[in-house]
Amino acid sequence: MKIMVTGSRTIKSEMDIFYHLYAAHAEHSDLLEVVLGDCPTGADAIARKWCGMTLRHDRYVIEQADWVKHGKAAVPIRNARMINNNPDIVYAFIDKPLDNSRGTKNAIEQALERNIGVVIRHTF
Repeated sequence: MKIMVTGSRTIKSEMDIFYHLYAAHAEHSDLLEVVLGDCPTGADAIARKWCGMTLRHDRYVIEQADWVKHGKAAVPIRNARMINNNPDIVYAFIDKPLDNSRGTKNAIEQALERNIGVVIRHTF
């Protein structure tokens, strides 16, 4: 099972993200893979922390946004690379209306265009 994690940069609570990743790990154990972004805060940072504590390094992929090369297009380009890892499902964690979380909204839209299931969790 391959899960892509995306979400708001402003999320501070680890509880919801950890809960969903631990539940997936309990079900899929050594077969679990995680794809995530490289933002130093929010959902990316929390998921990266969980991966570092729980999974072998070869069981997760961190896709980086190249702001220098791509400017404002960096996040949609990074999201496309995450989607190209062919996740089975996308977990999107938001702490504000989706329209105010443009990168997360873009990741969701790209997943849906590829018929990848999306679970959206509001962590207000």
